[in-house]
Amino acid sequence: MIKKPAVQESGEIPRKIRMTETAHRPEAVPWHAYAAEFAGTFFMVAWGLSAVVFMMSASSPMHSLMPVYRVRLLLTGILFAAGGTLVVYSPLGQRSGGHINPAVSLTFWMLGKMGGRDMALYSMAQFLGGLAGAGLVKFLWGGWATSVNAGVTMPAPWISPAGAAGVELLITGSLLWVILFFVSHPKLHPWTGFAAGVWVAFLVFAEAPVTGTSLNPARSLGPAVV
Repeated sequence: MIKKPAVQESGEIPRKIRMTETAHRPEAVPWHAYAAEFAGTFFMVAWGLSAVVFMMSASSPMHSLMPVYRVRLLLTGILFAAGGTLVVYSPLGQRSGGHINPAVSLTFWMLGKMGGRDMALYSMAQFLGGLAGAGLVKFLWGGWATSVNAGVTMPAPWISPAGAAGVELLITGSLLWVILFFVSHPKLHPWTGFAAGVWVAFLVFAEAPVTGTSLNPARSLGPAVV
């Protein structure tokens, strides 16, 4: 659901973002990029959790229209992933790089692609955006949201906390691998958002019954707090 800023014909990241520069300069990323990360994460979480509520709440008509849980789960994954993909290719995503996930920003920092200050501020903006998005969902959907715990990611009863953490580490790592693979190939780079979205949709369908398919600390913190 995330990609780095669009490459120019030279293959270089636009200098207004400087996401690939290894120099950790405070001015490397302008303030509006942090605001874009907040707004983008807010939209992604609000959209995605709304999809969870609409498809999974017992009060929703989708229960009778689509009684098969797996079908509703597949549609939930597609809708959730679509929200992130929309952000990536929107002006917000193009302004900030469309990380909308602290795991992505942390990975770019570990690879020397962004400074520590920028990573911290990106992550803060993402967490705040996730909290605001989850709060909006709980306010708008009311009892419907409450019936599904506002979309909190919960592991299955049969898996241990350590096991759930291990599975989340594995699936989040796989998402990051998809992102980095596409970003590192100029011909594939423009398709990063689509590839990540498809992978997220698949993971939600295949893995959500195990851990809830978090993939994103900001997405999970929001509904857990509100």
